[in-house]
Amino acid sequence: MSLKNARELGSFFNPESIAVIGVSRESMSFGGSSFLHHWLKAGYSGRLYPINPKATEVLGLKAYPSLRALPEVPDLVMVAVRADLVPAALTECADVGARFIHVLTAGFSEIGTPEGRELEARLAAIAKERNLRIIGPNCMGPYSPASHLTAWGANPGQDGRLGIISQSGGVTQRFTEYICSLGVGVSKAASIGNAAVLDSPDFLEFMAGDPVIWKSVFEQTGIVPVTNLQEWVDACLAFSLLPKTRGKGVFIVGGGGGNSVIFSDACIRAGLEVPTLTDRSMGRIRPFVPVAGSIAGNPLDFWGTYLVNDFLFEALNAAYEDDSIHMVVVDRLIPRIAFHSPDLTSDSFAEIVEFIQSRRQAKPTVFTIDYDGGDSDLIRQGSDLRARFCRAGIPAYPSFERAIGALARFYRYCRRFGHAAGR
Repeated sequence: MSLKNARELGSFFNPESIAVIGVSRESMSFGGSSFLHHWLKAGYSGRLYPINPKATEVLGLKAYPSLRALPEVPDLVMVAVRADLVPAALTECADVGARFIHVLTAGFSEIGTPEGRELEARLAAIAKERNLRIIGPNCMGPYSPASHLTAWGANPGQDGRLGIISQSGGVTQRFTEYICSLGVGVSKAASIGNAAVLDSPDFLEFMAGDPVIWKSVFEQTGIVPVTNLQEWVDACLAFSLLPKTRGKGVFIVGGGGGNSVIFSDACIRAGLEVPTLTDRSMGRIRPFVPVAGSIAGNPLDFWGTYLVNDFLFEALNAAYEDDSIHMVVVDRLIPRIAFHSPDLTSDSFAEIVEFIQSRRQAKPTVFTIDYDGGDSDLIRQGSDLRARFCRAGIPAYPSFERAIGALARFYRYCRRFGHAAGR
């Protein structure tokens, strides 16, 4: 698809009018009626046209017997009729000049029968012959919070910088809910299902704004592979919120003696480094780190960084000005009785966010908040603190291992495009 044609795909994500072929007068089961219901609930401000030859009204909207009866050519048509009726619906779309179509209907090649494959081939042939742009079949279609096009996915969702292309509507649904709960928005998502006409490269070209050559795709384009939903969310936090890194040296703050060893090993296993601080950096840290019960260095094992922000800030300033350090991980604990520590002041979080955001020389900095283990109060406090950091534009993770996994992917991406040095 050419760049010019790719730009056309914007009609899927900001339509001013939508027609739905296949709505029921009574049932609210999954299908055309449920999509209409959710668009209305989400505050979609465009014109909605239910198509049902036996109805005069659906969900308070005037119903029409066919696309030909509409007062305009809709920007987007969703098809939610039986699979064997889809070819006729597509032909009607072409006849009235509606070119952008989302086929929700299942029952095509994914069912593995000759009949299903033949139907899908007919769908693709009609699209080619009549110059139709089709998402699907067997998919949830376009998602765009900015347009209130959120009949699926996080609802109402949050507009942002992320673009998502996925075969699976279910996986994308969960991802948008997860990432939005952390305060990171999604610009557009496309659930493409069987991708009989439009496929991943088409939507990637549209979302990226430039042509992409899909040859040795992971290496040629820098696409970062992940293996599960958690890794996907973790990587997106790093890629969307952090400045580029220029290397793989990690400064670790907090964690205690035992955790310092565990954290260092995790960095090395992930292909990162935990370098020795320069003499200048050590000269800044040593004066406020007690000799007994703490370790001045990298990792920095000093309980005071949990309790006194000035100690944390001085350590971060040292790391930001140390040429051997390229990324920072700060471990935060939720105050508990077992720690024999006072409650943190209410403005501690705000001070930390203001400090990092105000430092022009700040290097990629993430936080870890360990709230696993089944304690409901710990889970509540930890998940809330994590979300607050993310909403403030600072990635936070529920474990050190997940933070390092995200930073390792981030470093490899930056190195691939010349931002980071590497051996």
